[in-house]
Amino acid sequence: MLVQHLTQKLKEAVMARDEFNATLVRGLLAALHNREIELRPSGKELSEEDAVAVLRRELKKRKESSQLYRQGGRVDLAEKEEKEATFIESLVPAMMSRDELERVVDDVIKDTGASGAKDFGPVMKETMTRCSGRAEGKEASAVIKERLSS
Repeated sequence: MLVQHLTQKLKEAVMARDEFNATLVRGLLAALHNREIELRPSGKELSEEDAVAVLRRELKKRKESSQLYRQGGRVDLAEKEEKEATFIESLVPAMMSRDELERVVDDVIKDTGASGAKDFGPVMKETMTRCSGRAEGKEASAVIKERLSS
C-alpha cells in the first residue's frame, strides 16, 4: 500500500517536473527496496509495518541532519532536510501522545505483573510490540523507568 502510494507520488512529481519531490521519493523507494532485499533470505515479504519502520528511520535521519546542519551554520541544507522530513511525516501514521504511551505502559505493567526495575526488559519489549512503531524507544523507556521506580 505504502509502496504503491509512493510510486504514484513519484509519477506525479515527474509529470509536474518537481525535481525535489521526485528525488526524495526515489530515495525512499530505494530504501524500501533495500529492506525488501534484506528480508529475502528469511523468505519474508516487505510488510506495511516494515515499510513504515523504514520511513521512520528515514525521517529520523532527516531530523538529525537538520539539527547538525543548523549547528554548522548551514541553514539552507537544514531547511532542505526539514522539508523532506515534513513530506515523510505526511506518509507515516502519527506518533502516540505521552498520555497514550503512559496508558499502554500501565496496561503492560498490570498484565505482566511487573513490580520493579528487574522487570524492565519484558515490559519494554511488550510495550514496543503494542505500540507497533508509533512510539520512540527513548520515550517509552523513560515512561517505563518512571512507572517501575514508583
